[in-house]
Amino acid sequence: MATVITPPAFEPVTVQEAKRWLRVDHSEDDALIGSLIRAAREWVEHYTNTAFAQRTLEVTGYRMVYGAGPGIGPIEEVVSVTVGDTTLAPADYYLSQTYPYDTVLLHARATDVLTVRVKVGEATVADDVPDVVKVAMQLIITENYEKRTDRIRKMPTAAENLLNPVRRWV
Repeated sequence: MATVITPPAFEPVTVQEAKRWLRVDHSEDDALIGSLIRAAREWVEHYTNTAFAQRTLEVTGYRMVYGAGPGIGPIEEVVSVTVGDTTLAPADYYLSQTYPYDTVLLHARATDVLTVRVKVGEATVADDVPDVVKVAMQLIITENYEKRTDRIRKMPTAAENLLNPVRRWV
């Protein structure tokens, strides 16, 4: 499990954009809509195994491992790799961006707790997030805003169909 060190600096969909989509012209539900936006982003990222808003994550592995990854990609930068109290030089590890997940791999097995800190996600501003992702988020936001009940169901079919082409299948 990855720990968020630096959260995303933005959401792909703003409260104002969501309100226009929902046809809401009052501000009483702004906090709720903001929460639905965050939840929709997290849901979309979980479904696609892709971080759409850049953030810094930290993953801890235990001794006798050869590497660690956040389980979401793409990894844009390896910030640091430590084994115990020792920070490794870049020559001591490499970034593997192959199936199924982006992973930081060591050239030698870790003999103590391995901690990897990485930046994931390509987009640093909302305009860099693909429109298909934003539309899928809007569909999820609408579903959850209009039907505020718990139900056993996947995400809206249209959102799922929009996201399948950008999904990192694992």
